[in-house]
Parts: sequence; structure tokens; C-alpha cells
Amino acid sequence: MLPWRENFGLVDMVRRCNCSGKEQCCASDTRFTPKGLMDHLNSKKKSCFLHLGIYLYLYTIYRGLRGTGHKALFDVGNDEYKEADAAEKNERYQ
Repeated sequence: MLPWRENFGLVDMVRRCNCSGKEQCCASDTRFTPKGLMDHLNSKKKSCFLHLGIYLYLYTIYRGLRGTGHKALFDVGNDEYKEADAAEKNERYQ
């Protein structure tokens, strides 16, 4: 995740986030899976404008990927996830 933070100039801002009441909620340079990142952002978006903004940005740019949306946007196993997963696999094998 650090390269993404660097590309958008968010390293310092994200490191200072203390939305969960703990000092520096996101201080570590944790590398999330796509689903892990979206789950993290989703869990904090109601109490933190930074998490909300990043969640909305990523959701907006990835919701139309491959015509189905990125599978990380959906709950594992639901119909939308299965459709997005199938589209990803189909793209990979073409």
C-alpha cells in the first residue's frame, strides 16, 4: 500500500490518522490485499473523513472494472463477487 500512498502524496496524512482513538491508526506500512483494504476502509468510513474519502475514491474508480466491478468491492461468495471473479479469470485467460 505504501506506493499508492506515495503516488497520491498521502503518506504523512495517513500516518497521522488517529480515527480509532489509538495513536496513528494507520501508521504502519501494512500491505493490504485489495479486499483487506476495502474492508479496512469500510470499517472506518463512518468515523473518519480520510477513510471515507479513500473508500469512495477507490469504489468509484473500480466499480466499473471489466463491466462487473472489482471483486474486492463485494462480499466474498455473493453473486456480484462471483460475477466479478469470473470476469477477472476470463480476462486472465484471454
